[in-house]
Amino acid sequence: MSGGVAMQSMAYMRVPNSDNPRRERSEEDQAEDSARYQAIVAKRKRAEQRHRVRLKFEALFWMAVAGAISYYGDGKSNILDIVLHSPRIHRDYLWGSVSIFTVNTGIFVYLSFYLKYIVKSQNEWNQDAPWAIPTATLLGIVQTILFFVALWPVYKYFTPFVQFALFMGFMMSFHLLPSFGLKKQNEEDPAQKDIAS
Repeated sequence: MSGGVAMQSMAYMRVPNSDNPRRERSEEDQAEDSARYQAIVAKRKRAEQRHRVRLKFEALFWMAVAGAISYYGDGKSNILDIVLHSPRIHRDYLWGSVSIFTVNTGIFVYLSFYLKYIVKSQNEWNQDAPWAIPTATLLGIVQTILFFVALWPVYKYFTPFVQFALFMGFMMSFHLLPSFGLKKQNEEDPAQKDIAS
């Protein structure tokens, strides 16, 4: 049986070309390879550019939907008037939801800015603060339920759709914020790394 395995592996061995086993690459071959490589890099950059543009349009779409829901509210007044002045809103649930949102924002700031730029930690979030993500997730679920209960008297069965659209509009608004130079400076373009090596 082992002889069969050895013969089978021999069948897949590469046999060098008897004419010129170590053929030197000509300058034309190198130029052709370089041109192919440059074409691949350009194609990759165009694909990344199209992806970024698509993400921006998607972000604008969700922001427009959230803006329309905020502006038109329930059809009689906008959502800010409803939240601040409508007697139909369950205020205790609303303020509970706002409080939890504040705590979640604090966790986000702690992970994204404090650990990264003040402490200058090189570790992942789960190493520096293993409690943060599970806590934020649990609080986010509770916040969603409280906000749902607070808006139910106004929107009834449309409450999940309103809540989802407002959430997506809020999350997608971060796509349009500038980075203010906070991107990692040590991240290079993969194409540049390949060229350098």
